Amino acid sequence: MKDLKVVENGLVPIYEDKEGRRIINAREMHAYLECDTRFNDWIAFRIQNYGFVEGEDFYLNLSKSTGGRPAKEYFITLDMGKELGMVENNERGREVRKYFIQCEKDYRASITPEERGKLDAELRRADAMLNNSRVRMAKFIRETVKDIWEYLSPEAKQAYSSHVVDTVSGQPGLIPLPVVERSYTATELAAEFGVSANKIGRIANANGLKREEFGFEVLDKAVGHDKQVVSFRYNNKGKDAIRTLLQAGRA
Repeated sequence: MKDLKVVENGLVPIYEDKEGRRIINAREMHAYLECDTRFNDWIAFRIQNYGFVEGEDFYLNLSKSTGGRPAKEYFITLDMGKELGMVENNERGREVRKYFIQCEKDYRASITPEERGKLDAELRRADAMLNNSRVRMAKFIRETVKDIWEYLSPEAKQAYSSHVVDTVSGQPGLIPLPVVERSYTATELAAEFGVSANKIGRIANANGLKREEFGFEVLDKAVGHDKQVVSFRYNNKGKDAIRTLLQAGRA
């Protein structure tokens, strides 16, 4: 986009275009959030899953080509920026959302009553968008776990519930995260005890250790392909039991 003027230069620069719209470069916001996901994948996923509309929530601009295909630059509204910060559900996301809110307050204090009325209408729309986004995010989280819910430990279920409530309410910590005991894979125990992972499994099976008292079942990615398989994680009691059996020569 041409003729952009920087009006705020804090955590993420805020620009004003020639039509007076206050916008953010989504690529700069992505960099601030330090997302592991590649920018093009991140922005496409957010647009698709949260129903953002081109020309209303964001504007596309093709940057100049340097020999290859022109890069797409996404300029997003502050409302969309606040929503993106919220759904990141981490400290940087919360920081940038608070920053955008404060920038809006400062801007509101500097404009005329007529302009303030228009801004208030936009803020009411932003609040509605935010509430809708929270509900969509909660539904998305629920869909991702519905097929594996029965395999999850009570601690994992509590963690997921905490995440959903944090997302919908916007208030982290309403449901505390569980205190999870250290757990060990058969491979980790094998490395510590100097035996094979298969031997750890044989000991556990022969002595009835694969039950709740000694650990819990989880879904793991199978070696060599994407299939998920159920495997057992040993708690400290399970680890001690295997150590005792090895020392007693009952393996």
